[in-house]
Amino acid sequence: MNESWFVEESITDEQIDKLKHEKVDILVTHDAPLNILREDYKNDIDSSINRQKIQMICDIVDPDILIHGHYHQFNKYVYKNIDCCALAHNHRPQESFVIL
Repeated sequence: MNESWFVEESITDEQIDKLKHEKVDILVTHDAPLNILREDYKNDIDSSINRQKIQMICDIVDPDILIHGHYHQFNKYVYKNIDCCALAHNHRPQESFVIL
């Protein structure tokens, strides 16, 4: 990947295993799950593995809401039973969220 990504930031299988019996209301991730089809996905193995792991986490914790960034375009959609929101970039406050 590029210089701003480090292998230490990868989601590990051990971290995913710790979530086996968890249920969350809101999940916040940088990237979207793999099964959310986007035309602007990077088509490289590292990105695909990361999105696959996020997908696994979504399937395990079954959030009511998923908030993710990465694509800098605002979008609201439903995936399975999850209300999803892709965040825009910082220069569009009308399409931003504040979590307190």
